[in-house]
Amino acid sequence: MPGGRDYNQQRPPRRKSWEENGEVNSEENSEENAPGEASYSSGFGRNVRRPARPLDNDNPPEENGRGNVNEGSAGEPPSYSAAFGAAGQISRPDKRPEQKTQKKRLLKLVGNEALCLIVIFGMIAAFNWTATDFSGDYMGRNRQLGPVRLSLTKHGENLGGELDYGHHGFLNMVEGEDANKPQSGQPFTINFVETAQWHRQGFIPWRASFTGRIDSGQAVGTVTDRTGQYKVTMEKNVLTSLFRQTQDRIPQVPAVPLPSLFNEKDKGIRGVIPNNR
Repeated sequence: MPGGRDYNQQRPPRRKSWEENGEVNSEENSEENAPGEASYSSGFGRNVRRPARPLDNDNPPEENGRGNVNEGSAGEPPSYSAAFGAAGQISRPDKRPEQKTQKKRLLKLVGNEALCLIVIFGMIAAFNWTATDFSGDYMGRNRQLGPVRLSLTKHGENLGGELDYGHHGFLNMVEGEDANKPQSGQPFTINFVETAQWHRQGFIPWRASFTGRIDSGQAVGTVTDRTGQYKVTMEKNVLTSLFRQTQDRIPQVPAVPLPSLFNEKDKGIRGVIPNNR
């Protein structure tokens, strides 16, 4: 029809989309590619050839399936044998440092346990020694005298001691007594007198005596002075007794004076310091 559109005219073929075109080209090129080559279609329908993986003539895939298992393919980690060696040559971690550390810890633990056992048995032995020996400090209290402390020491076959009660200070023993009597539980008597350090001039030195016995860690007896007689019961102090027993058994060595560079005695201040204020 002149001047118009002929609808009976055959329409041109529809243009394929890029997706369909890419699929068709990939199918066609896959048939045309030579053996050992591969192709893929890009997003715009263009065919790009990608070389196939070359075959290993020494280890073809038909024989071992995946070629050399010790050599990983591109992008894959090496196999177990490649990492740790062939069979029979697998490298194992060295356990000697760990064994040495465990051995040191075990020795340290055993040493600590042995030290604890030594301390425990030492304390038990010290307690038994203190309990069987009568020497030591005995402390008690009386309503009239107040706190009373009796300290007994043993020097060979002789017995010594101190008595302290009230406001009289320390009273030292003046007469020795047989040390076997307190040890066997027999009654004994100790006389005490006020020391020169506590004696006041113009007064008669204070005197007292203790008569009693020691039984089961207790000193039971009577304290007698010029004011009367007072019954007391004193308990043994384990800690101070252990210290005193150890001190009595250590030999006393006289101290040697150190040599002085100057033999001049201190004469004090010879003059008066002037006051400048």
